[in-house]
Amino acid sequence: MTRRWWAGRAKWANTLRLWGAHPTTLFDLHRFNAGDYAAAAEPEALARTLSRVLYPDDGTESGKELRLKQEYFLTSAALQDILRRFLAEHDDLSAL
Repeated sequence: MTRRWWAGRAKWANTLRLWGAHPTTLFDLHRFNAGDYAAAAEPEALARTLSRVLYPDDGTESGKELRLKQEYFLTSAALQDILRRFLAEHDDLSAL
């Protein structure tokens, strides 16, 4: 989601981008049918954790791992958006 704040005569003052992670698979029916109900929903829970809360406590290994995944995710999302907007106005990346 993109939000823009307008400032006087300027085109805009700032842009805020809100990224959200979505799982590649929502639900593992095979695990569910095998009785492993929590693991069946695990892919969705893990994906949503990336964008649910920023700045996890990195005093633990799992916190450090989550922070690294978040940094990668947010950097990737920002770069993809930059390239998408650039290619909307240019034919190739040579002018970049």
